[in-house]
Amino acid sequence: MIDSNEFDSTLRRLIYAEPFVPFYAELADGRKIWIRQPVLVIGNGRASLIDSDDGALVSFTHDEVVGFHQTGQGVMV
Repeated sequence: MIDSNEFDSTLRRLIYAEPFVPFYAELADGRKIWIRQPVLVIGNGRASLIDSDDGALVSFTHDEVVGFHQTGQGVMV
């Protein structure tokens, strides 16, 4: 689980990185939420995005996330 402030700051750092590198949020239940574009709504330990594959609204919170990962790298928190 990630603290809400760390959650927000980590997501902002990842989406504003130049160049942007897709990444995913690993959830405690084993799911992965891929962030393929730097378009998220972030605040107060929550994030939402529109899934680029199916157009569904995807939301997740800091207390669900165990880490953020980029392809070929370890946990980034």
